[in-house]
Amino acid sequence: DKPKSPAAAFDPVADQDQGVNITVETPAIKEINERRKKRAGELKGHFEAGRVGEGNDAHVAEREAGDLAGKDKAAFKKLVNAENDDRENLVKEILKANKLADDQLANVRAIYAKALRKVAAVGWWFQTAKGTWLKKTAEHQKKLEKDEEIDQ
Repeated sequence: DKPKSPAAAFDPVADQDQGVNITVETPAIKEINERRKKRAGELKGHFEAGRVGEGNDAHVAEREAGDLAGKDKAAFKKLVNAENDDRENLVKEILKANKLADDQLANVRAIYAKALRKVAAVGWWFQTAKGTWLKKTAEHQKKLEKDEEIDQ
C-alpha cells in the first residue's frame, strides 16, 4: 500500500471516529481541499526532508528548517502558514458539517490529527497524541492501521 499525500481523501468508513465524519464534503471543504492538493507536492518534499511533521493539533509543525535561508525560508514559512490556515478552516468546517457544538473543536482536531498520522508516509515525523515526536516506522504504521495509539 502506497501512502497517500496529506491532502488525500480519507476512507469514510475508517474515519467514523466517535461519530465524527471527517470525510464529509461541503462546497467550503471541497474548496479548502483543492488548495491543499495544489501544495501537497511541495509539502511532501519538506516532510521527506524532516523540516515539518504532522502535529497532534492537525497542523503541520515546523521541525528542522535550518538548512533553508533567505527566499527559500520565507517561501517555506508561507507554505506552512497557508497549509495550517486551511487545516484550521477545514477542521471548523468538519465541525459545522457534523452539526457539532463549538466545544467539540478540540475533539474534531484530535480525530483529524489521528487520521493524518495514519496517512503520513513511513519516514515522516509525527507527534503522538501525548506530544512525543517520532519518525514513522513500518511498525508505527501497523499500529495506526489497527487504530492503536502510539504512546511513546
